[in-house]
Amino acid sequence: MGEITLKLAEVFKYLLQIDKQLPDDTCLQRLLDVIKLNVLDKELILEASGLIEFLQDVTAKTNDIESTVLTFSLLLCGNLGEDEDLFIQNKDIINGLLQQVKDHNLTTDSSIGTAYFTCLSKIALHKMGVKYFFEKSVNIEFALTGLKHGESVFLQTAAKNLIKTLLIHAHHEDKSESHINNLFSHLITELQMVITKSNTSVNSNYTQSLLSLFNEVNTTEYIWKATTENNKTKLLDSYFSLSLTASDKVTDMALDNLKSILTSLDDAYRNGFMEKTVLKELKTHVSIDVVRVHKISCSLYQWCENLKDYVELPLRIFSSQDNEFTVTVNKKLKMTKQIFTTLIIQFICVRTTENYWYDQLDFMMKIMNVIQGTCEDEEFQYQNYIINNTRLMAKLLQCLHDRLELYGRLKGDYSCRLYNILVDTITQMQIPTTAYKKCMDCIVLLLMSDELCTLDIKRLVSMLEIKLCDLKWEIRDTTLEIINQIIIPLKVTSHSPSIITLCKSSWQSLSDGNSYVRASVITLIGTLSTTGDLFHKFLECTNIKKLDIVNKLVTVLQTDSEAFPRRSAVKTLQLLNKHGLLEDDLKTKIQEVMISSMNDFDWEVKIHILDFWESIFVLGTSNIETNGSIQNGTVPPYALELPSSSHKAGNSKQKAIESLLNSKFCEALLLGFNDYEQSVCEKASVIIKKFLTIVHDDIEFTTQNSLLWIKKLEDLNMESKLTTSDEYNRNPVSLLNDILATAGEQDEDNFVDCY
Repeated sequence: MGEITLKLAEVFKYLLQIDKQLPDDTCLQRLLDVIKLNVLDKELILEASGLIEFLQDVTAKTNDIESTVLTFSLLLCGNLGEDEDLFIQNKDIINGLLQQVKDHNLTTDSSIGTAYFTCLSKIALHKMGVKYFFEKSVNIEFALTGLKHGESVFLQTAAKNLIKTLLIHAHHEDKSESHINNLFSHLITELQMVITKSNTSVNSNYTQSLLSLFNEVNTTEYIWKATTENNKTKLLDSYFSLSLTASDKVTDMALDNLKSILTSLDDAYRNGFMEKTVLKELKTHVSIDVVRVHKISCSLYQWCENLKDYVELPLRIFSSQDNEFTVTVNKKLKMTKQIFTTLIIQFICVRTTENYWYDQLDFMMKIMNVIQGTCEDEEFQYQNYIINNTRLMAKLLQCLHDRLELYGRLKGDYSCRLYNILVDTITQMQIPTTAYKKCMDCIVLLLMSDELCTLDIKRLVSMLEIKLCDLKWEIRDTTLEIINQIIIPLKVTSHSPSIITLCKSSWQSLSDGNSYVRASVITLIGTLSTTGDLFHKFLECTNIKKLDIVNKLVTVLQTDSEAFPRRSAVKTLQLLNKHGLLEDDLKTKIQEVMISSMNDFDWEVKIHILDFWESIFVLGTSNIETNGSIQNGTVPPYALELPSSSHKAGNSKQKAIESLLNSKFCEALLLGFNDYEQSVCEKASVIIKKFLTIVHDDIEFTTQNSLLWIKKLEDLNMESKLTTSDEYNRNPVSLLNDILATAGEQDEDNFVDCY
């Protein structure tokens, strides 16, 4: 530690002298880490390092200090002030530097400003820090200035975090309620000023920052309890005013904040606000901006059923069911495609009760039929706006998927009706790929939650077979993913022949020109291998042998130019082995291929190969207990050629491990351990440690080959592979030397790179 102390003193002196930033801008950040780890919690080193004197010198000549060094100094003060004891000891020094930076208006520099507010935020984390703020009357207006005029997102975030930290930790002070209300009142006043200037050049980012700040502190229970009723009312009115007048993004944020407060209010207070403010204002605005009024109504409907007439505007307009509001809208508003579509989307996205969901579902299915042009027996107002409207269809499918996930199985004949509409949608419309995927996801949810006998599965199968030949690779790939998902729910039903038909068609796509499609085919075969009888039926019906599948997968692993299929090939071969589907000769072939494929250029392929070897290791040893018996009576015959036996567990364990040592297992682990990719090395090291733990468990090996491999594995320095620390963490002095080496003109000999 003495060397660190001496070097730090040299570095501090050097930093006071430089007039331009260091060549590597990460050096000073790394230096902060080194100081925090090695100095701040060690009193003697802190005194001897010259850190305090350095901060005093920076304070004395703040204007002359290079900007990155000043930024470093402020962050160093933050680290110092974060510890309550260190803050008490060095309060005057920290305060001096902060005051100098503020007095000289240096926070206009985004880096310095960010460091300044970050330092204050760290000080505010403890009781003495909060007390310091209120004793010194640190002006909240200064933080708001950083929030409002900061040119950097980092500066704005740091200023916001300071205000949030003060509010959250104000309860450390004796007069916490008074402080919280003063801060809250100031912020609310600022928000109200923003509202009054909404038609002038107000900074929209500032408004969003204020709303984000309120949202983060509103959920803190003791802050809300400490807030006066007057401030609560002002805040509710401000949010509602913004939702009526602001931009779409600000409106969404204001409504989110409003909803979070409404949830915490008692019924009487909430109902009063709804009746006196919300309903009154919406009635005035409905003919001015129907979309905005409808949006607000949909957002707040769960707290006020009197908003139902507003919420159901699109439903009533579409079905020509006139009431006071539809008449007003039809008279004073020229309906357009965009307005009508937006109203429909807002209505279907309303989340209320499960019973009301069925009213929405009826409307959604009617709209989907109109979009497809299959509602010829009925006429609807403005239906020409939604026929073939793929944007609306995509949003309907997204909302439908969310609700099916939320509510699960549908009542009555809804599943069958909806299923047919969804299949019609895919069959008859050219919808975008994302909408197609969402539509298929909805079908999968119906298949997994309903009695399958009520659904026409053959129609779905026919449609999927067609989609496997689609010109767009995204459609082909999505179709394969869907087939993969429906294998399990349909495997034990009368529909298993349909699944086999689909899998047979899918197998032909292994030669597809797109790598994602090839990978999806291979993944599908892996899933099929886990289904037992269904997999064997697939082999019989397609006249494919397991050897054919293995050969295809091995070819992909060895020759495919893209990584995705190769990764899938390894995982599927692992599944085939795990589920006992491979004969001895195929196992041997696969193990040899897995060794050669450890030279693959893709690190994920090598990780999956190590997973394969780990699964073999687990299969070979997992059924053996150490209490003198063999679990379930035998070791499974697929576990690395271990014969079924009733030997004592010790002998069986030794045989299992010797079989591993005689296979390619250790060779694969050594290749992984010596790989140039850190993640591969770490994976191999973890497996080796597990393996050696079992080897050392009272097992004596006599064969020369076994002893040789175990010795090789034991001699490996695994800690060097498993550690994540770099040179600077292991030897902080090297960083200090590198910083000092930047003195003078920069060239290749003294350039420091901390990456």
